[in-house]
Amino acid sequence: MFEKLRVHWRYLLLGPMMVTVFLTPFLLYNHISISSAESLLSYLILTVIGLLLGFLMVFGGTLMQVLSGAVFIALFVFYQVDNPPTLPFGLRYAPIGLAVTVFLSLGLYFLGKNLEKFLFVVIGVLWLGAFSQVVPPIINVVNSETAEQADESLPPYIHIILDEHIGIEGIPGYADPERNFSKSLTKKYLDQGFRVFGRAYSRTRDTRPSFASFLNFKPVHESLPFSKSVPNPMIRPNGLFEKLSEQGYIINILESNYYPYCDKESDYRLGKCINYRIDLIYPVNGPITIFSGLLEKMKILNRLNEIANALGLPQLEKIDPMGPHVTLNTFYKHIDFLSEGKKGNAYFIHLFMPHTPIIFGEKCSFRFNDWQSQYNIKDDGDYDAYLEQVKCSQKMVSDLLNKLRLGPESSPSTIIVQSDHGSRKTTLTSATSAFFSTGDYIQDFSAFFAVRSPKHNPEYDRRPIALDELM
Repeated sequence: MFEKLRVHWRYLLLGPMMVTVFLTPFLLYNHISISSAESLLSYLILTVIGLLLGFLMVFGGTLMQVLSGAVFIALFVFYQVDNPPTLPFGLRYAPIGLAVTVFLSLGLYFLGKNLEKFLFVVIGVLWLGAFSQVVPPIINVVNSETAEQADESLPPYIHIILDEHIGIEGIPGYADPERNFSKSLTKKYLDQGFRVFGRAYSRTRDTRPSFASFLNFKPVHESLPFSKSVPNPMIRPNGLFEKLSEQGYIINILESNYYPYCDKESDYRLGKCINYRIDLIYPVNGPITIFSGLLEKMKILNRLNEIANALGLPQLEKIDPMGPHVTLNTFYKHIDFLSEGKKGNAYFIHLFMPHTPIIFGEKCSFRFNDWQSQYNIKDDGDYDAYLEQVKCSQKMVSDLLNKLRLGPESSPSTIIVQSDHGSRKTTLTSATSAFFSTGDYIQDFSAFFAVRSPKHNPEYDRRPIALDELM
């Protein structure tokens, strides 16, 4: 026993390195400090698992060593591919991964006595290299080098979009029995001079086609051409930006990396573009959240959950990486700029709030509740939690409007606050299910819309109007 350990001691280091080499880049990509408590605990748990793997490689012989090395290399390759393409002829990646593992096993087997040193060098280099990788920043600010000047005769234009915000009359009665929240929300906007459209609706339950529709002032059913300069294509044409540019506005944008609008291939008169990443997890449950996100990134979470389910073991929930915490932090970091309200400037602000996961209370403080309420709000009973995050979203809007110092004597600016579609908190797996109730329809399509401009009197409007018509 001790003789095998003395000869093959490298495998006791290789085991922990093989399982932690995936963790380091995942933590760095999500901007989770490696020295944080949840990171160190994750390293500790994986190190223990890695030591067990190391002992298996020491005492399992060549077969175990070859298989471990082959599985590691296959996983590492698949880990590098963010969005694997759909395979032709109905092929699936699982059998392909198995075939690749078998092929790699044969190649490693022929290394013979050099296998241990080969794996030690390759995995060692990858393990050390993970600490020095280039990580995209959470926030990227670009000041366009336009020589054009803003037309200062134009009043400020502020356009705020709240993602997945339900409309005033779309809030279900069981969540707001006395309609206290609906009434207070309506009163707040009316008191600030807004016209509120309580029955506004979107033409689609999905963000991109909804934006394509209301940004172009018409229903959009056909596929639009997209810009190819970024991984997530921009909507083109963008009728709103074209109109603002033609009038002489400089357009400043706060956008997410999922839905960018700062289209440098266009002729829009762009000013400052603030792009923030929402593909970040929030390590709310420490190692549990980290491991779930990591296994999903490695594309093996579903398979492991199937095995756990078959054995009667607990499963890891899939993490939604669209972090509202990044939205919140970015917004308040740049709120002074967004609230400048300079003449001749337009401010287009897309906030991924109150978009899931539901992790904020009405004062935008983090909600330390159970896993289900934070990351998987699905059933009707959780609508109260959703409304808490809606109130946080409205607090953000209020903070911005307060900085603009709105009042009867303020400049004749145009301010729009709207959503892209409804809450989508239906009990259905898709909008095309056989049974689609009125309540499901309302939750998907009811949209918030309020506008303040010299052309609109502050009143409550109950006409059912689509977002593109309102625009």
